[in-house]
Amino acid sequence: MKQGITQILEEKLFLSSFLDEKKCNEFYQTISNYLKNRSSLETFAKNLDELKDLYEILSIDYKSMLNSIVVWPAIIHANKQELLYKYLVSAAVVDSYGICARKDILINHPKWFMTSLSLIYARVMFFLNEESNNVTRKNEITSRKIFRITNDDFLKSYGLNKEELIKKYPINEEGLKNILSWEENTEIYEKLKERNITK
Repeated sequence: MKQGITQILEEKLFLSSFLDEKKCNEFYQTISNYLKNRSSLETFAKNLDELKDLYEILSIDYKSMLNSIVVWPAIIHANKQELLYKYLVSAAVVDSYGICARKDILINHPKWFMTSLSLIYARVMFFLNEESNNVTRKNEITSRKIFRITNDDFLKSYGLNKEELIKKYPINEEGLKNILSWEENTEIYEKLKERNITK
């Protein structure tokens, strides 16, 4: 099976074009360990194709995608549509310089996207809503506020538990359409329309 994995990775990700021999071998080993008893080679290849398509839509290059995979191999099998919408709603998340942080998060901290779409959406909408002005000192929506703060700490800081938050800001068809209309998502939305894969 290892030979099959190596061949698929090279054919689909062109690893040797981006990584030296040592890094290639480390990459193969990481994926081989992750895949033990997980899926058939056919499913693995299909999931890789879907991931490549997603990163192309998001204008993220191969080398950055490889980094995401090494950091979080489970991204290969993640639900790509959910991952796409998590990325789209994360357009509101900024770094300490006020620059959109979602690309850096997906490349270097992809595990943060294990957070459910409904929770990411609810937290972002809470901070975009004027209601949050009463409990926040800064207007910036940071990765800590959306991905890294625990539900208990969120409750202590902002007065809403997870269930209340999701009930107050439920994700729905209208909300998803609204996210697609954000200026930061225009380019991605155009690519989705070209491929006829918009909701």
